Amino acid sequence: MIMDSTFGRIAFTDLLSQMTPKVIETEAEYEQTLAVVESLAFNQNRTAEQTALCKLLVLLVEAYEAEYYPMSEASPVGVLNHILEASDTKPADLVGLIGSNSCVRDCEWHKSD
Repeated sequence: MIMDSTFGRIAFTDLLSQMTPKVIETEAEYEQTLAVVESLAFNQNRTAEQTALCKLLVLLVEAYEAEYYPMSEASPVGVLNHILEASDTKPADLVGLIGSNSCVRDCEWHKSD
């Protein structure tokens, strides 16, 4: 395995002894791993070793979520409707972006998915 000079094997091994990455099998392990990922992700002075651990843990979290929290594919219309709803934006508020009131009014995207 080739690593650049900024990556320290000893420092990485020390990190691994604190949080040994493994396949997540329970909700408790999932929550614990998420907490570590969040602390690493929000660390603005993260080392190369911490970044590597964070990436590895994210892969494990994504694998768990894919199995236990699958998400269906969202349509573009569904995504836009969700954004509008979440931001309390009305289709008429988009007139300046889309170009005209008649264009917004004639669009079916805001009426159904």
